[in-house]
Amino acid sequence: MRLEQLQRRNVGISLSKLSAEPELLVQLQENLARLGLYTSRIDGSYGPQTEAALEAFCHADLNLLDQGVLGASFAQELLSRRQNSPFRTASSSLPHLPQELRGIWIPNVNHSKVLDSRVNLAQAMEFLAELRFNVVFPVVWNQGFTLYRSQVMLDHGFAFNIAPYFAHQGRDPLAELIVEAHSRGIVVIPWFEYGFASSPKRQGGHLLQKKPAWAVRDAQGSLLHKGGMTWMNALDPEVQEFMQSLILEVIQKYDVDGIQGDDRLPALPAEAGYEPSTLIRFRAEFGQAPPANPKDSAWLQWRADQLTDFLARLYSQIKAIRPQLVVSMAPSVYPWGLQNYLQDSKAWMQRGLVDLLHPQIYRSDFGKYRQEIEKLGQYLGADQLQKCVPGVAFKANGVELSCQDLLRIIQLHREHGIPGEVFFFYEGLRRQSNAVAKALKGGPYATLASVPFSLQADLA
Repeated sequence: MRLEQLQRRNVGISLSKLSAEPELLVQLQENLARLGLYTSRIDGSYGPQTEAALEAFCHADLNLLDQGVLGASFAQELLSRRQNSPFRTASSSLPHLPQELRGIWIPNVNHSKVLDSRVNLAQAMEFLAELRFNVVFPVVWNQGFTLYRSQVMLDHGFAFNIAPYFAHQGRDPLAELIVEAHSRGIVVIPWFEYGFASSPKRQGGHLLQKKPAWAVRDAQGSLLHKGGMTWMNALDPEVQEFMQSLILEVIQKYDVDGIQGDDRLPALPAEAGYEPSTLIRFRAEFGQAPPANPKDSAWLQWRADQLTDFLARLYSQIKAIRPQLVVSMAPSVYPWGLQNYLQDSKAWMQRGLVDLLHPQIYRSDFGKYRQEIEKLGQYLGADQLQKCVPGVAFKANGVELSCQDLLRIIQLHREHGIPGEVFFFYEGLRRQSNAVAKALKGGPYATLASVPFSLQADLA
């Protein structure tokens, strides 16, 4: 039987009787999603992840059925449908799905409409599922505010436990996104976008207004503003503890599949490190003050090592709490990131502190992009390259990447054995009447792909 015919077979479970109980329906959808059965509509019909969902469903752990939400009769009906499903015998003949991470960043409301409302969010996740994306990286830390309800923020004396925009709406966008994404078979890895950056405001915004001791200083003793941001002191143990607490709070309170840092986490401008607390630590270790030249190689490496050690502690704590979670990092390209923002991604990979690496290779044309891809092998071993899924910008340096170059980049990845890509950012798919989306769906994303690494096991 052709796969398309199998997809049309009625092997789903009708959820229509539960339409009057939306909270129960959401719980059911979440539990079914744990089985690999993704429902995108009230009638339980399969969405675009049909093949992967049914294959996972046919091999699911039956002990997951009874979660206190699925009653005995419902569970029995589900078991019966599963036993009689043509996919139970046909799944072995399903085509082998390629393992590719097809990811997209979801930015804040000043750059994208996705998080504006629950309706927008649901529509965006449906659109991504139709395009066969399988991972989303939604922003959860931006301009000193969380995009989820945070007790950590209140404990540190800040006025808002969630960004004011969402506080006024009475919404928790991360909680909403998890339900909408998981119900469509999409992995959710929250993105701590601002990292150790405090604010685009010169004086550091509300974080440094409340915690002036958290500010980082340059060699002249001034607040450090670089890359359009004023920065917190990422070398300060108290600041590190704050950032670590935010991240651990998310993995303990929300059903996420991982966490992500970026070019600001862990990161610090290379000009930083001249505030008293850092000078005292350096003098205690070396018996002298650090060089006045912030680019001195030994001084630069010492500070980069402090950030690498922070990442090591964070990685260990995440794995101790939820070992299956993916630790994802999207740094600036190496060695530029090391020389300018103390991001030693080479050391991160050598020490096994990153499960997925997404170097931000934001280039405006294919030729420039290819040059960076060819450099990856200079600092990543063969095994490490299997964990490398580059970040690709739809628009770089004010220039939009053409659809032709975009498709060539994906082909380049496949030729180099690179298992996917992450696009910056969602709105780029919609440009020119969805031209980019159509190019992907009609080309390299024409068929489904399973999520690589440990993520697939977490969904099934």
